[in-house]
Amino acid sequence: MPMEIKKDTFSYSELFTRSKCEQAVSLEINLPDYCSDVKKILKCTVTAGISNVSVSGENVNLSGTVVTRLIYLGENEKIDCFEHTDTLSCGTRIKDMPENPMIKAVTKTDYINCRALSQRRISVSGNIGASVYVYRENKKEFPCAVESEDMQCKKEKKTVSDLICQSEKTFDLSETVALEKDKEDIGKILRSDCRVKLESKKAVADKLLIKGELCCEILYTDSEKNSIIKICHSMPISQILGVGGITDKSDIQLSLYPSQFTVSAKNDSAGRCRLLEFAARVSATVRCRQDKEIEIIKDCYSTRYEVEGDYRNAALYSCALSEEREIAFEQTVEFPDADAVEIKDMWCSNAECRLTGKEGKAEGECDFLLHGIYTDGKGGCRYGEKNLSAAVSIPLKTKADKNECECDVTVSSLEWAPAGAGKVKVRAILILNCYVSACDESRFLFDLQHSEKEKEQKYPALCIYYADTGEKIWDIAEHYNTTESLIKSENSIKGDKTEKETVLMIPCV
Repeated sequence: MPMEIKKDTFSYSELFTRSKCEQAVSLEINLPDYCSDVKKILKCTVTAGISNVSVSGENVNLSGTVVTRLIYLGENEKIDCFEHTDTLSCGTRIKDMPENPMIKAVTKTDYINCRALSQRRISVSGNIGASVYVYRENKKEFPCAVESEDMQCKKEKKTVSDLICQSEKTFDLSETVALEKDKEDIGKILRSDCRVKLESKKAVADKLLIKGELCCEILYTDSEKNSIIKICHSMPISQILGVGGITDKSDIQLSLYPSQFTVSAKNDSAGRCRLLEFAARVSATVRCRQDKEIEIIKDCYSTRYEVEGDYRNAALYSCALSEEREIAFEQTVEFPDADAVEIKDMWCSNAECRLTGKEGKAEGECDFLLHGIYTDGKGGCRYGEKNLSAAVSIPLKTKADKNECECDVTVSSLEWAPAGAGKVKVRAILILNCYVSACDESRFLFDLQHSEKEKEQKYPALCIYYADTGEKIWDIAEHYNTTESLIKSENSIKGDKTEKETVLMIPCV
C-alpha cells in the first residue's frame, strides 16, 4: 500500500527568552581642582553604553562604559559639570541557548541617588539594568499533501510571512569637528545625545545597503561667560551589512539604535578648546521575511484503511504592518518653578512604545521623559523633568484575533515655547518603527499514522441520504466512506455545501 507524505516548512522569529543583568553604581567623587564647589545639585545622570556582546556557551557577557555626569550650581550660581567614566561588565546565563541566536541588549538606568557629602565630595549610588533579548528561528514542518489512491485530504491555503534570516550587526562611526567661528570655546560638556535617522535601505544578494545619518546634540558651557550653548551635528551613515539570505524581494524589518556614544572636547592647534571628538557604535537588528503561500491539511481519511491523524493547534504569522510612522505630539507642561522665564534647553530620554493589536488597529502609548534647563525669576539656573505620554493608533492591513507588536520609538525633533505662568508648550515628532504580526491560530495535520487494517464496509454501493440545508459535502463523504468528488458528480453539486433540503445519492467507493 504505497503512501507518500509530502511536507512543507515555514519559519518565524520567536523571542526565546528575556533575561536581565545588573551592575551597581557606587561612587564617592572628590571634585578636582578645576571644578567649583557644589552649591546645589541640578541633575545627576548615569548612562551605560555597550561596546561588545559576547556569547560563550550559555553565558552572555556585556562590556562597555558607564558615564556619570553631575550637573550642579557652583560659585555665583554658575552652572558647572563633572564627568566620571567607568567600565560596564555584566552578564547573564541563558539556559538551553538556541542554535544561532540573535541577541539584542539594551541598557537602562533603574535608579540613581546623588547627594553632596560636602562642597567637594559627592556620593552617587544606583543600579544599571541591561535587558538581554534572545531570539531564535523556529521552523515548523507539516504535511502539505498525502499521495495515495485511497486518501482524501481537505486542504486550506494560507499566506504566511516566512522568515528568511535574522541577524544583529554593529558598525562604528567617528569624526572630529571644529566649532563654527561664531561659537564660544568649550568649557564643560553638560550633556550629549544622539539618534539614528534612516534615509534608505536596499537589499542585494546577501547584503543590505543602508544610508542615513547619526544626529548628535551637545550642550556645553563656554569657557569665559559660562553661558549655555547647544550645537547639533550630523554624521553620515553609509554601510553595507552582510546578511546571508537577504534578497531584493525580502520584506526587511530593520532597527537601528546607538548602543554606545561618547563626545570629548579637545584643544586645536592654537591651544583653544574648539574641537569635538564623536565616537559611536550603532547596532542594527535585521529580520528578512517573504510572503509564502502554504497548504495545510485540515482533515483527512482513507476510504480503505484505518488512519490516525495527529492534529495540533499552531500559530501562522503574516505581516499586518511593517513601516515607519511619524506621530505628532503637542502638550503644555508645567515645571516646578512657576516663575521660569527662559528655557535654556530641552531634550527627551527613555522613549518607549507599547502597542497592542486588536480590532484591526495597533493601539497604545509612547512614553518619554522630558528634561529642561531654565532660569528662574532671579536669573538662577534650574533643572526640571516631566513624564509625558502620547497616544498611538495605527490601522493594520489585516484583522486577526491575536497580534504581536514590536515598536521602536525615537523623538526626532523637539520644539518649545513659553506659555505663561511657568508653563511651556512642547511640540515633538515621534518616529515609530513598527512591525506587527497577525497571528492565526489554526488546527491542522502534523503527522499521520497509516495502518494496513482495512475498514469494514458498512454501506451498500449506493445509499440515499436526506440532507439538511448547509451540510458540508466533506462531512457526508467521510461518514459514508466515499469521496466528495463522487457525491458532487452524482448529484450535480458545484459548491461545498447543500443549498437546501435535498435527497442525495451517495455512491460508495
